Amino acid sequence: VQERIQLLRNDLERVQSLEVSCQQSDSIASCNDVLDMISNEQTVIHDLGRFRERISKIEDSVRRKSRTYIQELREFEQKIEDLTTARVAQKLQEQFLKKSSRYSSSDAEEEYAAISNEIKLIIELLQMAESAKVNNLQSCQAQLNKLNQWRDTTEVTSRMRDRVDSLCAELEHSISQILQRQKAAAEEWLKDLGNQCAQIYRLTDNTEKIEIANKLLKQIQAQTQYVELLSPMHQQSLEYIERQCIEEQGKHKANQILVLFRQLPRLQRQSLYENLAEYLSEATEEFNG
Repeated sequence: VQERIQLLRNDLERVQSLEVSCQQSDSIASCNDVLDMISNEQTVIHDLGRFRERISKIEDSVRRKSRTYIQELREFEQKIEDLTTARVAQKLQEQFLKKSSRYSSSDAEEEYAAISNEIKLIIELLQMAESAKVNNLQSCQAQLNKLNQWRDTTEVTSRMRDRVDSLCAELEHSISQILQRQKAAAEEWLKDLGNQCAQIYRLTDNTEKIEIANKLLKQIQAQTQYVELLSPMHQQSLEYIERQCIEEQGKHKANQILVLFRQLPRLQRQSLYENLAEYLSEATEEFNG
């Protein structure tokens, strides 16, 4: 009887040890170790039939734990697709790094490393996207170039590549919209120039004609960025307006000088008048001599 009691006690201790190991298994590798222990213990337990159901429950519990750890990987992988800000991505990374021991020295270790690297890359990408102020054509183009360069020089998954492509498509759309607005503004500017130029032919005062011609030429020189946005046909119209203004200046140089003279401050006009008078006097002497 003593021997049978001792054998039963030994069996019970082995089963209890398995239960403790099951409770302490906090990684896939430790779960695999417990499953190996269960397999080994079943060969040495004396009254296996008495404890078979209990051992089976332990085994099921360990397998559920292992599947739960794998499922957590899938959940983290799914969460990556929903990341929209670097701040949220960094929080997810912190949570994920705390789980690293669960996958160490197991078949899932490589998959864990791949997901961890993808989270790191998406943080880089989101920080890059958030840091830029894409509110004009130059900044949009610079950001697009930066994203393309990052994609070409970084080893990314197909999912990450899709995300980069989506960001690039958004920037390209923004660039297209900005260009359309700028082209519309350039065409409106050209239309206004044409209306002003038409006034030259309706006016009879030469001074007013020169003032308009000068004003138009200054506007053309000041808005060179519009010129590049105009279509070839519109550029021809702009060249025609410019030629008309230059011709008008050539017709009325005296008037132009008078207009410019009137724009000077009073003291400068007086000084210039005296210089011209002296110049005319010297020119007359030279001619007579």
